[in-house]
Amino acid sequence: MDPWEMRPERFWKLSWISSLAIFCVELWLALRLAGHYQFERRVAGYAIAPSFVGLLCIWFPEQLGSFRGYVGIGRYVDQTTPQTVLYYAGWGALILPFALWVLMSWVAAQ
Repeated sequence: MDPWEMRPERFWKLSWISSLAIFCVELWLALRLAGHYQFERRVAGYAIAPSFVGLLCIWFPEQLGSFRGYVGIGRYVDQTTPQTVLYYAGWGALILPFALWVLMSWVAAQ
């Protein structure tokens, strides 16, 4: 089956709903904690970028894993990436900003 075709299975999966909920909470927290200045909002955007990449890896591991070709800066991908690697790496990237925020809050409270 072509990885770019839609499968006839259920569209909304539990992992999609939970990852979207986590991403929305992280986005809300980042925007809430950022001030009204342009610099602070840019930092909030940088903090949420790994979560967005993680969300894409959770939602589309098959399509992202089948990519082969030129990726820029002289790099070339010549092998496919296993879907499970992208899926779990996506969860790691999605949870990482929140885990770092909790750790920094705990260290600051000490």
